[in-house]
Amino acid sequence: MDLRFRMLSLIAVLLAAFPLLAKDPVLVATVGVNYGAGFIDKTGAPVPGLTGFDKALDFSDGLGRVMKRVKVENIDRPVERWGFIDRNGQFVIPPQFDAEGRFSEGLAAVRINGAWGYIDRAGARVVEPKYAAAEEFSDGLAAVKNGNLWGFIDKTGAEVIPLTFDCPAVKPPHFSGGLARVFVKGHAAFIDKTGKTVLEWPDSAGNFHEGLAWTIDKGKFGYIDTTGKLIIPAQYTWAGDFSEGLAPVQQGDARYSYIDKTGAVVIPGAAIQRAPRWIYRRAGERGGEGAVGRHGPHRPHDHPAAISHAAALS
Repeated sequence: MDLRFRMLSLIAVLLAAFPLLAKDPVLVATVGVNYGAGFIDKTGAPVPGLTGFDKALDFSDGLGRVMKRVKVENIDRPVERWGFIDRNGQFVIPPQFDAEGRFSEGLAAVRINGAWGYIDRAGARVVEPKYAAAEEFSDGLAAVKNGNLWGFIDKTGAEVIPLTFDCPAVKPPHFSGGLARVFVKGHAAFIDKTGKTVLEWPDSAGNFHEGLAWTIDKGKFGYIDTTGKLIIPAQYTWAGDFSEGLAPVQQGDARYSYIDKTGAVVIPGAAIQRAPRWIYRRAGERGGEGAVGRHGPHRPHDHPAAISHAAALS
């Protein structure tokens, strides 16, 4: 069956099956190299002016991330370069980066010649590329990495918290509510914006999202608040971050469900579906699907991620 027909058919099924998906004004749709990539509206129709890219990712702060294959001096074939477009599909920042993150708090991480730095909305370099990894700004700080160690910089590029913390690659730190999760001697700890440890956890833990962080206790997942109080008991075989008041969890071998902040199941496992990975993708993801709404497909690596409208035009 033709790939284009299959894609449009699946989009129609998703829109019919998941009512809240239709509230998202524009979603990222990567439909394969043969058909290009761009953005669709809530009916599944391509948005005029927002198609014809080689790859397309989400909008953030009014700018969308897209990739074009361009000619580069001294290279025989076109190479992939990322840039940012406005809502009319015009390049605000021309395709020139090896990779890029979303704009957050006015800055975006970009990779140039293998190193990460930050640019502003005009495309000017604010932090020169010198890091092995760089995350989005949140609470005025961004996590950066060199070697195996993470620290935090401010918007001038000053390293306000030295690169001394270990963090698994799949769980980079970020600040939320004034706290960031790092790892010290193999266990989780939460630091404030001065780098002081204010809370420790004997096992692993996630970053705080909407005031709660998942934790592991004796092999089970639960949730704590910013004081370290256990709000939702450790009872899950897996748990994810809260977003829009809900978080994905799994008990035993059951399908994933979504719970609210009291631990009550809001979306049972039977209602959760997945879309093929070629439909929705996000920058920085290592495979998996894209998040498209409260009742729609998620973007797991090995599990569903927090519910997100990040793929929507914002």
